[in-house]
Amino acid sequence: MKLNVRLIAILIIGFLSVVLASCGGSSGTSANSSGATASVSSGVITAFGSVFVNGHEFDTKNANIIDDDIGILAKGTGSLEVGMVVSVDSAASSTQAAPVASEIHVSPLVSGFVDVSDTTGGTITVMGQNVQLTSGTAFSDHRVCVTATTNPCSAISGQGSLTQTNGATTGTFVAVHGYLFSTGGSPQIVATLVTALDYVSGASKFKLEGQVTAASAVPSTLTIGSESVDLSNAICRTKGPSVPCVSAYSVGNVVSAIGKSAPTNGTFIADKARLSRLLPLTAGSTVEVEGKVSSVIGTTFVIRGITVDGSGLTVPIPAVGDMVEVRGTVANDGTSIIATSIEYDHHLSAARITLAAPLTSVVPGTSAGTYAVTVLGKTSIVDATTHIADRTIYPAPTFNITNFDTYLQGLTSLPFVVVRSNVDASGNLHATGFDIVLAPANGMVGITGPADAAQTVGTSNNTVTVYGVPIIFNPSPNLTIKQGSYILAAGTLTSAGAVDTTASGGSLIALTKEDDDRCFNGFPTTSKLKH
Repeated sequence: MKLNVRLIAILIIGFLSVVLASCGGSSGTSANSSGATASVSSGVITAFGSVFVNGHEFDTKNANIIDDDIGILAKGTGSLEVGMVVSVDSAASSTQAAPVASEIHVSPLVSGFVDVSDTTGGTITVMGQNVQLTSGTAFSDHRVCVTATTNPCSAISGQGSLTQTNGATTGTFVAVHGYLFSTGGSPQIVATLVTALDYVSGASKFKLEGQVTAASAVPSTLTIGSESVDLSNAICRTKGPSVPCVSAYSVGNVVSAIGKSAPTNGTFIADKARLSRLLPLTAGSTVEVEGKVSSVIGTTFVIRGITVDGSGLTVPIPAVGDMVEVRGTVANDGTSIIATSIEYDHHLSAARITLAAPLTSVVPGTSAGTYAVTVLGKTSIVDATTHIADRTIYPAPTFNITNFDTYLQGLTSLPFVVVRSNVDASGNLHATGFDIVLAPANGMVGITGPADAAQTVGTSNNTVTVYGVPIIFNPSPNLTIKQGSYILAAGTLTSAGAVDTTASGGSLIALTKEDDDRCFNGFPTTSKLKH
């Protein structure tokens, strides 16, 4: 049975659009967006090629990675993670077109036990700091038990996996990276990354970093969030050599305090303290925030848990799931941003899924004028922004969101469709395209998208999943699929809902992104074509 050329052509169009976009920068920039690379750029790491911070890709080949808390200096990005908030010092050779980092400074805002976990409000309290978790907060687990060969523990992947302090039993020991807000409001921190760590008595460091709201010389204490920091026996620094703690810091300073013991009765005894490089997001401050849009109401939208007022923008308001970079100023409330410019980023565009298979169901969505369509067991939301067409009839009939349901119900059977979707910040699919096409004569179905994890090696065939859809393929020494590899698969649909590319006429192509390369390498770098 021959490979169905039409089905593969449809899939390749979506496949190439992602591959090319991954190397193509951004579009949709408003007139006032930021331009030249600053000497210091502070922001969250959103991706790796080199390191992406605030939409800029920094070359890090010769950069020093510095932990501001403990002074560790290393080369390479092995110690960095997506979600970390860093300060990048540009090298002398850095330009707007080719940013180059000389130093990357990193340190969490807080390290300690989770004392309170409020799943209803999506907050945790660590070291007296109120931490807001959002749909954009990443989680990582570095505990030894996760990779143990015997009795391994489940990795912490969200707030529900965290434990809180209960009497003498301490909660999960975590390090939290995020955006620091002025402590005049709450929360003090909007988390971009929560890392679970093993607690080792006497070795693990407790830390909090925030804006000082009260200071006392005798005894030498500071108030940060709801925590009192005792500096009586600490080594204090502002810049360079140590200075007397009694006069080192004042209200409004951002101070980092570190100690060997957890706070007792709301007081943290610090071993050392320093003036932080980080500035809090206070009213009027100019900021850049990059991430996926998690919700939109009118001209207001949310990125990484931060509310953005887009009423002053001269370009369209983004949709849920869009990856954007916003520049603006902190509003008077101290916790939201008034946007002055916006860029639509594409270097993370691999979060696109194309499904080509018979439509199995269509039901009204939770919002008026939306529909939930199911293809290959996966549900996508179709709305007024979705490009809708019936490619089987010429001239093209009227088929749009206004008659979407009635048009489909008027067909003699549910059609073969191609649904192109973006994955939003909550992991849901939002359809950008919904096309009715002629069904392949050989019964093939198809899917494109990033691999959820590395391939699973079987006794006869290997498997990989794309957005939870299993794909079966023949093992090959020239084919190694990594997590994030971009997959194009066409094959028969098994009773278990897998796409079997080993069937006659099946096909699988995989492109792999190397750790030091922003673009997908080769076409294809690793591939398994016709069966």
